[in-house]
Amino acid sequence: MGTSDGSNTSTPALQLGNEAIAGGGTEHLAIEFRINLAAVGISYTLQTSADLSDWDAANLIHLSTTNNGDGTATLKYQSTTPTNELSGKNFYRIQITGTL
Repeated sequence: MGTSDGSNTSTPALQLGNEAIAGGGTEHLAIEFRINLAAVGISYTLQTSADLSDWDAANLIHLSTTNNGDGTATLKYQSTTPTNELSGKNFYRIQITGTL
């Protein structure tokens, strides 16, 4: 998941969690992942599936992009639906497309 085997303090490149919306108090799914800023022409689409066969664009909003100062940036997204209203099992993936 993007951690360094040589460091016990490295964080994974993809993180999932619940986070309260400012002022709202309800928890929403939060997804963060790192990207390489030198990789130009690349697009990232967060997708969701209930069965790992059929994938659709996830209902998420982009909250922030943070430059990590090491050639990477962290993108943060949050679901528009509160966590307690998400139905059944949901799987998430990042579809990466671009040109070589």
